[in-house]
Amino acid sequence: MRRGIQSFIPFVLATLGYFVILLAGDMPLFEWKISKIVPDFPATYEVRVHSSPWIAYPGDSLDDGLYIFRNVWVESDRKVCSIRDFNFDVRRVDNHHPAEKVLNPSMKNLLRLEEWIQIEVLLALIYIWLFTIWHERQAGCFPALLFTGIAVFFYLNVSQIARALASPFRLIFASSDFGVLACSGKVTFNAELLKVQYETPIVLLVGSLLGLGGIVVMLREIIKAIIQRKESTSSTVG
Repeated sequence: MRRGIQSFIPFVLATLGYFVILLAGDMPLFEWKISKIVPDFPATYEVRVHSSPWIAYPGDSLDDGLYIFRNVWVESDRKVCSIRDFNFDVRRVDNHHPAEKVLNPSMKNLLRLEEWIQIEVLLALIYIWLFTIWHERQAGCFPALLFTGIAVFFYLNVSQIARALASPFRLIFASSDFGVLACSGKVTFNAELLKVQYETPIVLLVGSLLGLGGIVVMLREIIKAIIQRKESTSSTVG
């Protein structure tokens, strides 16, 4: 049974890593002060801007049209201009672009990280079966079923906690006809970095390290089992 508990450790690490990464994704990273907003649209269009400061989460960037579109949108007759036709020009008051590049992962990399650790959770579940059956052959499949049930129960509870702590949906539009209006124009504004929440990349790093720790434990135990089997075979032959 002690061996079965050991098989559970990588699953716990992977699940906690996934939870921490999701938590980091909902933590604010930057605060931007927005000023000198100059719209270049016809008089019939109304430019709406979220009040400053703008909160940026991991993956949000002033170089990303989607992030800008969440904070600045243009309406006409209760229809919102499509993001495909929306142009913007961000003028940074100070050059904080290097800080963005270093501390802020791209949305693509964040999604890849989440996919990778989800795959790891599945591999850790398979590992529970292989590891437990390997060391508990006399007990049959019961230990593997027991620890699989515990793992699923643990994962579901962690998922519920993650949902409870998740931030509310960030896309907020007053219009019911979102993104259906074809229009052309540009919005120019200044952006100054007011605050950096350094704890957010630290939490993201902790989640990644937890996931990496789960992989290390699985690889170490697999290598150890292979070595022990070779040694047992050698002693039997000798």
